[in-house]
Amino acid sequence: MERPFEKQTVPCLKRALWQVQDREQTQEVRLGDEMPDIGSILSVRGQCVLRGKEWMGDSVTISGGVMVWAIYVPADGTGQQMIESWIPVQFKGSLSGSQREGSIRCALELRSLDGRTISPRKMMIRGVVSALIEAMEPSDAAVAIPGQLPEDVQLLRRRYPMVLPAEAGEKSFLVDEELTLPAGGEAPEKIWGLQVVPRMDHPSVVGNKTVMRGVLQIHLCYQGVDGQLHSADLEAPFSQFSDLDRDYEKEATVSVTPALTNLEHELQEGKLQIRCGVTAQYVIWDCVMVELIEDAYSVCRTVQPRQEPMELPAILDQCTETIRCEGTVSGSASQVVDAWICHPQPRIRRAGDLYELEVSGTVGVAYLDQSGKLQSGTGSFSQVVEHTASEGSLVIAELAGAAAPVVTVGPEQMDLRLELTVQTRICARDGMTMVTALDLGDQTQPDPGRPSVIMRRSGGRSLWALAKGCGSTVEAISKANGLTEEPTDDAMLLIPVV
Repeated sequence: MERPFEKQTVPCLKRALWQVQDREQTQEVRLGDEMPDIGSILSVRGQCVLRGKEWMGDSVTISGGVMVWAIYVPADGTGQQMIESWIPVQFKGSLSGSQREGSIRCALELRSLDGRTISPRKMMIRGVVSALIEAMEPSDAAVAIPGQLPEDVQLLRRRYPMVLPAEAGEKSFLVDEELTLPAGGEAPEKIWGLQVVPRMDHPSVVGNKTVMRGVLQIHLCYQGVDGQLHSADLEAPFSQFSDLDRDYEKEATVSVTPALTNLEHELQEGKLQIRCGVTAQYVIWDCVMVELIEDAYSVCRTVQPRQEPMELPAILDQCTETIRCEGTVSGSASQVVDAWICHPQPRIRRAGDLYELEVSGTVGVAYLDQSGKLQSGTGSFSQVVEHTASEGSLVIAELAGAAAPVVTVGPEQMDLRLELTVQTRICARDGMTMVTALDLGDQTQPDPGRPSVIMRRSGGRSLWALAKGCGSTVEAISKANGLTEEPTDDAMLLIPVV
């Protein structure tokens, strides 16, 4: 006789898509009539901007682009020139089995950016953009709970604290600041490039709100009033909160992925006026206690449990680590003027219960050579870190921050050192196993002459395994031996006959 269990739903978010895509785009840039012909391209730098996200039934679409600043040396030998451009980019991710619209989280990073001369009046800019795309939709995961069962049926109940994605959303806001360059820096005359990175400082959940404080880390490349190239690092603080759908306990946490959605800038009396649109994309992680029935038996009838995987997107483990990378740039430099970095999202390679986390990218350097002439060069870096994770788990990693590269001048080359912060989550993919039904045989009478058993616990066998194997119950063994928890190894136990 089959006894199916009832279903209890656990509301959470289901991951419909997790993907890292690379997209190569090119753009022809024509000089304005007032600009001198191109002699050589000195450097190309850019800033990724997220423009829009759209959930379209069985797919999601991401649109954005790269703001580009290209510096070149004119053919007539006059001072370097700068030209701005925009490279649009679009990504599309397919959804499988998705039934309703949810939330999209996206992070865009530059993998590489360079330029070449097509003609004296035209250059070709080539950029590779790396996009991390995550789509999550509301879901009601099912947990099987037993109904009325005969008293002789023993159930192995286990309670697990599970960290589940409970809610996702976003908060868009504007940061409008007037910034002064650090004391001692050359006064700016013209902006020749920006890199803006929103950084969150320990976001938190307080009741029905998420609190997000952080700074815009701004790397500025500019031409000073002395006509030379300079760089500076600035910060613009921000503080925001967002209303949530319900109240959360103090165990709840939040992960935030900030994205730059707009960037405007101008110089006013030697100060930088910057206006940045930022979208803080967040996921609330809640700790939920879930009880599972993992096994069943009876001392007086046959019991065949039917087991099925429980599909809950729980986090099994998570960590944030700093990965140190090194590289070199060829060139004999007398002074480093500026350095900028292109770093795509981390890559994961699985091999059984091992996984390799790879971070890589390029660093561009503007420098003065031994004769004082402005030059530029690029160098690459790559680092692989190995970790373990159960073979049935899903490992996802994303870039959480990057420190400014440190460039050291050597006789024939420049040495690079930089640190990248990566957040890794190990998520349940195959699901834990739970009993969803029992096939019960007819009840029989136990043998009244069967004696109790005295045995030594060995091999770390649990009370449940001892009781099931000996035709007793956990309750009877615990009572007979005065136990309140699992016995020690090699303990002598009385196993009563039930």
